Amino acid sequence: MSTDSSSDGLSAIIDDMVNAYNEKDFERLRGFLAPQFYFCHHNRNFEHNDADDFIETLKTFASNLVPDRKLSEPESVIESGNTVVRTHTWGGLATTDIPGIGADGELIEIQLCSIYVFEGNLVTEYHDYG
Repeated sequence: MSTDSSSDGLSAIIDDMVNAYNEKDFERLRGFLAPQFYFCHHNRNFEHNDADDFIETLKTFASNLVPDRKLSEPESVIESGNTVVRTHTWGGLATTDIPGIGADGELIEIQLCSIYVFEGNLVTEYHDYG
């Protein structure tokens, strides 16, 4: 079952968070993350247990590795309880070799299933599969 991602609720918060990511507004993006935050990209053995470290990694990707990287509009969104599941595409042009992701000059597109777990209006867990 898909829901309209523009609806009110937690999925709308994720829409705002994705917009901040796409706009490289990392200060705004940080505001969506709980003090106790966990991120894991399960297919790439990549994780963070600290929101500030996670934001620094995103800044590195945005400035040095894939400057034009974006998350697409969602293909589907499911919101249930304190969890949002969003399928979308992450992509951009690699400006250097990124082991396990892409080569210098390669247009990267990764289909993702992202799972966001909330406490109140803040994301406490963010899991990527793809």
